[in-house]
Amino acid sequence: MEVSLPDKFRAPQISLYKGRTDPDDHLELYIGHMVLHGYSEEIMCRASRNTLSRATWRWFTKLQPNFITSWKDVKRAFSNQFLGIKIFATPKQNLTIMFQGPQESLKEWLTRFNVEVVSTEEISNKDALMGTMSSMRPDIPFRDDLHQKPAKTYREFLERMQGFIKAEEAKILALKSKLVVPKSTSNVICVDQSSRRQNGKEIRGSGNSESTQYIEN
Repeated sequence: MEVSLPDKFRAPQISLYKGRTDPDDHLELYIGHMVLHGYSEEIMCRASRNTLSRATWRWFTKLQPNFITSWKDVKRAFSNQFLGIKIFATPKQNLTIMFQGPQESLKEWLTRFNVEVVSTEEISNKDALMGTMSSMRPDIPFRDDLHQKPAKTYREFLERMQGFIKAEEAKILALKSKLVVPKSTSNVICVDQSSRRQNGKEIRGSGNSESTQYIEN
């Protein structure tokens, strides 16, 4: 399919596709730009090759003659070629096994849990909240708070959790401040008063071990 690009064609400002990322993400960015500027599917077919790197362009040139007859053909061929590196959505069930570790803080656990939430398609508030209650440790105060007053939405859960995260971090900081650091003795000098000089004259003590002093340098 050969058509000429318009004189004032606006090429999409997206990175060249190198075959290392999800092909659907690339298509979504490309289609969004082309539809925004009102370009036809014929123009989308023609311009799509300009968004490919040299390596992926070689794949495009090896397609059989007349294999591409429509924009639908381009999308299907592109997605099938790079299907192996497509990033598939996380199953909802995975949220219920994002268990909080014995020594893992609320903040650390929430960071991991949110990564799964973001990568899960068509997730509801019920799915997210069920995952949190299944994954959090049973011995944390926030869990008791949720039992007394369950969160209605995942956003409410996140907002209420911030207070418990701050309290947990303050507790950890307080415990660290109570740690006693042993005083270093590397700069201590032992001086035996039985033999010292005063005003240029040597003065000897009684030799008693009690006359030994320790002076910090």
